[in-house]
Amino acid sequence: MRGVVGTILLIVGVGLAFVAVGVWLYRNPTKLTPSWGLLNPENPKVQELARFYAIFFMFAGLMACSSIIVQRTIPSLTVILSFAIAAGGTWLIRRRLRDQLAEPAGASDPGAAPVAGSERLFNRHWKRNLAILTVATASLTLTLNIWFGESDLCKLAFANVQASALVRERLGAPVQRSLFTSGTIEIAGSSRHADIEFTVSGPKGKADVSAVARKSADVWKFDVLDAKFSDGTERVSLLAPQPNEP
Repeated sequence: MRGVVGTILLIVGVGLAFVAVGVWLYRNPTKLTPSWGLLNPENPKVQELARFYAIFFMFAGLMACSSIIVQRTIPSLTVILSFAIAAGGTWLIRRRLRDQLAEPAGASDPGAAPVAGSERLFNRHWKRNLAILTVATASLTLTLNIWFGESDLCKLAFANVQASALVRERLGAPVQRSLFTSGTIEIAGSSRHADIEFTVSGPKGKADVSAVARKSADVWKFDVLDAKFSDGTERVSLLAPQPNEP
């Protein structure tokens, strides 16, 4: 019983937090686009976008609160009633917020000149900010890629590729691995499942390597280790014994 009550309180708390964030963002639409961003926070269209996100937050929060309550009372109508309550509540909150925000505007001088630069869609320094964002994203991507490439799995896969007589024959020696490694590693308890790809090259050409492996008891075992050579031949498995290999 305590577990059920705790779950209900948690969902309601998260829902109310979403509503609070939506109300705050609707009142402060310029906060969605900081000064170091790409868009101009003073632009009316940008503020409309911010308020759209605010409405979404309010609706999501009310939907979470109403669904958990309706599910405990009228479970057969959970979806319909929850949606209706969330939509109606969002409309009422938005209407009240819009009226509150309109009061100061009506008291001000209707002929007041707009703020300079408020019609500009992009931030005045958007080019600089875009360059910084691009460099930061590229640096993070490169760092994560290098970290992934230095994992035990990638090193083991490359070692198996280097040890293949077929690879040495087709690419020559030495065989080198590219800097970039792509793939995913799924974690399920103490086991691991990975799917990775990288490129190797030698004096005679290149090959794209694909590997699927699983880890159990701290040991990686390859289910797939294939190579696709740049000369256009079919993909070859490097797990099966190759000619000239024991």
